Amino acid sequence: MMPSRWVIELLWAGWFKLAQRYPDQGSLDDVAWHRALFWIDLKAYGAVVSADHRGLRVAMSLGPCAVFFPWPDVAVSARRGWLNTVICIRLPAMPRTTLTINVADDVADELLRPTGITLAPRKCKWCRWAWVAIGLALLLGAIIGVISLRR
Repeated sequence: MMPSRWVIELLWAGWFKLAQRYPDQGSLDDVAWHRALFWIDLKAYGAVVSADHRGLRVAMSLGPCAVFFPWPDVAVSARRGWLNTVICIRLPAMPRTTLTINVADDVADELLRPTGITLAPRKCKWCRWAWVAIGLALLLGAIIGVISLRR
């Protein structure tokens, strides 16, 4: 059973409207499943995603609920982000709702393969790790700065 706070968050984000409009079609057993960050407008959730020639299935990590987006019923676009690939899903039936999926580049390529969308590979394979290293260095610098101010 899902915690009530979780249900309220899903209700607020519009998950149940999505589930009503795009009901689950059952598990896609013949394809790989991948962990992803699934955004509904400005709210992010852990999810497990898979795709085949029929559509894209998104299942919430913390609960027995999933939605299925048939490819003909949605508009899909994608781009390489700083760290991951961002897949955008536009719903003509729900034009005010913005859905995005953040996944690793290879996972995005696999999910997008049935749509025919291909993204150019990153020119710099290690660049995302450089961004992570810069972020960690800044965080470490801020922690050292706070510690030195307290003395």
